[in-house]
Amino acid sequence: MINKEKKKGFAFIESLVVLMFVTLLIAISLNLITLNYLKSQTYKSYSDKKTLTLEDELVLKEINKNNKEEYKDSNYQLVKKEKEYFLVKKLSNSNIYIELEMKEYNDKKIFVPTYYKTENIVGDKL
Repeated sequence: MINKEKKKGFAFIESLVVLMFVTLLIAISLNLITLNYLKSQTYKSYSDKKTLTLEDELVLKEINKNNKEEYKDSNYQLVKKEKEYFLVKKLSNSNIYIELEMKEYNDKKIFVPTYYKTENIVGDKL
């Protein structure tokens, strides 16, 4: 009868160890999944920041050609906030902000892109 009680206690401890091991594996896998998800979102943001699209370049060229500090299109808008200018590209569920720096070139003021920021939160505006 003494041997049976030891076996029951050993089985209980063994099942606790297995449960702790499974819990540890689940915690590690959840951390890896969330880390990879965040990396993929960051990669998407960084890829947006690398270069302007052809459409962005054409809009910026048109703004510099007209030499005006106002521009509004169906997808683009030139916004001045304090002393900074932003070209805001409106997407279906987010906005992309391209910071523009005003420089002098051949006695003309032109806008040059300096910083790119994606905003993936719906409804927030500059």
